[in-house]
Amino acid sequence: MGQKIIKDPGYYVVGTEIQAGNYVLSRTSDNIRVFVDIKDETETESLQTIQWEIDENGKKQSR
Repeated sequence: MGQKIIKDPGYYVVGTEIQAGNYVLSRTSDNIRVFVDIKDETETESLQTIQWEIDENGKKQSR
């Protein structure tokens, strides 16, 4: 699989806007915020939510 660079914040639908698969996230700036919401097929219920951010000091804060 190639490299996918997402510069703009927003919502990306797997299978429509990005391919399904395994991804390795890496940052390109000192500050980064990630929010992943995995929903059921009807998109009405969250099955899992992952959220974290890295500040300018490199400290990871999970939520």
